[in-house]
Amino acid sequence: SFAYDVESLRSKEFTAKMGGTAPSIMDYARYNYVAQPEDNVTAITPKIGEYDKYAIEWGYRWYSNNDNERLKLNAIIASHQNDPIYFYGEQQGEVVDPRSQSEDLG
Repeated sequence: SFAYDVESLRSKEFTAKMGGTAPSIMDYARYNYVAQPEDNVTAITPKIGEYDKYAIEWGYRWYSNNDNERLKLNAIIASHQNDPIYFYGEQQGEVVDPRSQSEDLG
């Protein structure tokens, strides 16, 4: 949820382009409570996001040559490793990471 800043969540164009409130529907950002009526944002509920598409690609893509499967999967991860949209963080544990809190925006 930290991947989209408040300004972006208040942008009608940004939320329409990204298709919702967070990179993953599994972030449980219930609705875009950041957007104000004057922003005219219509994409206020979560939808399948870019991270979801990435996770599905990584988890379910079929590779006919098993020898290269691991290399190809690692290449998918490496191609997105510095992009906050594709950040994965644990949501439970002793240390709280503010980047991976569920049900929050911005």
